[in-house]
Amino acid sequence: MVIHEGLADAGYIAARTAGYDALVRSVASYWPERVQSLTGVPAGLIRDTARRLADGSRRGGSYILTGRGVEQHVDGTDTATAAINLALLLGLPGDARSGYGTLTGQGNGQGGREHGQKADQLPGYRKITDPAARAHMAAVWGVPEALIPGPGLPAVQLLKSLGQPDGVRCLFVHGANVAVSAPDANAVIAGLRSLDFLVVCDFFLSETAAEADLVLPVTQWAEEEGTLTNLEGRVLRRRRALAPRPGCAASCGS
Repeated sequence: MVIHEGLADAGYIAARTAGYDALVRSVASYWPERVQSLTGVPAGLIRDTARRLADGSRRGGSYILTGRGVEQHVDGTDTATAAINLALLLGLPGDARSGYGTLTGQGNGQGGREHGQKADQLPGYRKITDPAARAHMAAVWGVPEALIPGPGLPAVQLLKSLGQPDGVRCLFVHGANVAVSAPDANAVIAGLRSLDFLVVCDFFLSETAAEADLVLPVTQWAEEEGTLTNLEGRVLRRRRALAPRPGCAASCGS
């Protein structure tokens, strides 16, 4: 649609992207009416959205934002890549008034990743397999580098392994409702029920907590002191407004 109607920023594509010809071939058979038949999104709405994004980028700025729902499907990487490609076709990234961004699902999802709360990362988005990054963090923490483990399983693969002979047998879930939010919820629930032991930390009895052997209460945003990182990378201080009830554990800012 964007390519066919000449809405793409040819100068931007030539100067700042790679793989344009391959992209053209990959989308050539997906005209709006066919996309409508596959997704249910009206062809007219697809055309109108593309034209408005292109017009906005030329007049004053356009911004494409995607939420966690886009990412958490089985083919979420492909969907997010398509949104990024659309932003690049329109020349949005790098402009002071335009761009592309993803919205995190929790209050401090961005800050958590900056601190290395991913299976393949160290703080500062450093790859856990990078020798220089491992040596740096070992020095900061004052521990032998050998104590830093290798990459773990991504969330979707980890949930698929629940209860399997060579998979996860015990699981600690903190502030997440995987029985609802993860792909193939029925399979996830079956996996939770096959575990030897499940611990869930949450502030209410969610669908995941209802399957747990042990549920631990946690504090909420108004009961904690700490910092949050917002979408634009700004670090915000959060002050406690209420005293938590006795026995509640800190919820790590999520």
